[in-house]
Amino acid sequence: LQQAKRQRTGQRPTSRRRPGRRPTSQQWTGLPWTGLQQAKRQRTGRRPTSRRPTGRQRTSRRPTKRPSSTRTPRSRRRMTALRLAAVRRQAETRNVTAHLELFVEVEAPVEDTWAGSTDWANQSAWMLGTAVKGTVQGGVGVGGQIEAFTGAGRLGFLDTMTITVWEPPYRCHVLHTGRLVRGTGEFEVRDRGQGRSTFVWREDLDLPLGALGRVGWLVVRPAFRFGVQQSLNKFGRWVEAGRPAVSR
Repeated sequence: LQQAKRQRTGQRPTSRRRPGRRPTSQQWTGLPWTGLQQAKRQRTGRRPTSRRPTGRQRTSRRPTKRPSSTRTPRSRRRMTALRLAAVRRQAETRNVTAHLELFVEVEAPVEDTWAGSTDWANQSAWMLGTAVKGTVQGGVGVGGQIEAFTGAGRLGFLDTMTITVWEPPYRCHVLHTGRLVRGTGEFEVRDRGQGRSTFVWREDLDLPLGALGRVGWLVVRPAFRFGVQQSLNKFGRWVEAGRPAVSR
């Protein structure tokens, strides 16, 4: 039948696959991928692109352009001011300063009041529970150092100070450099005339523990202020009496 069909049509009959059988390598020759790609290349004149049978196709990542800032110079200045205010508030909560300023009027000339305030060895005669001594330079002049121990026996704390301003007989400024007490201290002698003077005591102490330290200062401030004022009153009487020596 095949020969008769070939004689009648002039074409070679195609072989039919039997069901259930896989085609051989000879039957795949020139078919699907290789043959189709070659035919497409002859028809279009272009080389066909290879396809990945498996795996995830790569996508080119193009850098995304960030939108330009729409903030105006005025809004940027406002944001800068807000940031600075936040930093300032944070610094204030970390390091709160306690200010204290007290004074006493002394019936003595400026020179006597100054001499009494800088007599470190005898300061325990009027300062409550405190013993003071000069260390570097004897506690005299800029750069001199002072140590003050407040307490009873071995219980207490040591306050070390460095003199930063020395202008006799009117003012002396110190810098507290101890572990517990930090900040600045000042005392000033003002002339009231007619052999009288005013002794001013000023402290600006750095409180630790931020907001907790500020609350603690509000609690102890009245007692601390009362104790310092009593010491200043005693200082005035001590200077007016001629600064008697302290019995040791």
